[in-house]
Amino acid sequence: LSWWRSLREVLMKTPPSQRRARLDELLVEMGVFDRPHFIMEWSSWPFGEHARSRWAKGCDDPNALHREETSGNPGNSVDLAEFVELFKEHGDVKVLVLHRSLVSASWSHKEWDDGLVEHAKVLALFNDYLTRVFRRLDPSMWRWVAYEDLSEAHAQRDFEGVDAIAEFLGLSPTSLSRAFRYFRPSRKDAAAEMSTGSLRAIEEIDRRKGSSWFPSVFPKQQLMKEFAPLPGQLRRPPTAKEEDGEPPEEEKEEGEEVVEGISANNVSFAQLWKSMDDRQREAWIKVSESNGSEVLWDRFQALLSEDQQFLLHKAFLRERVGQRIDKADVDFSAYSCIHFWIEDRGFGSEVNNLISAAIVCEEYGLHCVVEDQVWNSGQLHTYLQAEPSILRCCPHNGRCRPLEVRRDRRVATPGWFAVCKHAKGVSF
Repeated sequence: LSWWRSLREVLMKTPPSQRRARLDELLVEMGVFDRPHFIMEWSSWPFGEHARSRWAKGCDDPNALHREETSGNPGNSVDLAEFVELFKEHGDVKVLVLHRSLVSASWSHKEWDDGLVEHAKVLALFNDYLTRVFRRLDPSMWRWVAYEDLSEAHAQRDFEGVDAIAEFLGLSPTSLSRAFRYFRPSRKDAAAEMSTGSLRAIEEIDRRKGSSWFPSVFPKQQLMKEFAPLPGQLRRPPTAKEEDGEPPEEEKEEGEEVVEGISANNVSFAQLWKSMDDRQREAWIKVSESNGSEVLWDRFQALLSEDQQFLLHKAFLRERVGQRIDKADVDFSAYSCIHFWIEDRGFGSEVNNLISAAIVCEEYGLHCVVEDQVWNSGQLHTYLQAEPSILRCCPHNGRCRPLEVRRDRRVATPGWFAVCKHAKGVSF
């Protein structure tokens, strides 16, 4: 795990003709031949939010699949077939595929690829790509599991339900089931939250193409199928909605001012602006030049599609968060330690922020303590040799002056904003 950036330099940024030699060099530097190693790599297809125009038409483009297969990095990600061939020379390779229904997967990043249905078509294209790769792999090398089945096993509190995954990967069933207790399934109800028109369009794509994708073609490769719904059975709806991945904000006080403008580097607004036609752009300019005219604002919003409304909301949310970060004013020297909570975001942005907090502590002579008791990935020190930079527990035995850094859903502590502000002044 600790070498993941270097692995991706080889697999995603090195010319294909040089990858075998570069990988050999990297593995020597990693010391994998000195003692047994377990290397984990994670990929998704496509990968990343940017530079997605090459496959923008998705499964509607008859040449897209061939173009991605011959690109060296399908979907700006790892060439899975090449990955298997390269690593087979050095050890046993296992591929575990996490599959999610097209409706839910599309809703997860509904603002990408010029809209929700367009994003579904892109995901359909890469389901085609993965299926072609799996057809060529040795069946003993790979398995697939449905995200919905994982969620169902967790809902039933059957934490040993992942034993089949442990057996396939050669992991300790006890350790994996213990980690699975901290898994937090998404509570988004995609089918209920998207518009009826979008839902019908995505379900039509699934009906038209789903029978040719690997879950239908290779049912014997499925793990945890005992948690799959019976024919005609519907999954239980989520108990609540989560806004996973949304930037946080502090709780608002009555009379608090709202954002009046949008900064030039707001990524969400840049996406919105790119999607606007001339009429929409003209309406936005009128709103920007007015003194908060509600009439002009209502006219502008009436011109936006459902996806554009989502991007507009996200743009203002980013703007508020950015302003909060810039206004953060915390005297780190007044504290003895930083207590940093990581809870339901896996190996995502919050771990990056934890590293930023460790840099703050290094600079100000504080102790950085991770609070990971309810982290959905287990415990940080199971994965990383983080001490003494990041401690498992506070060394002050309750007699400390802690700066709490925490965010939950869309609420964050002042310490979270202060750490983010400090990180803006630290070079990579």
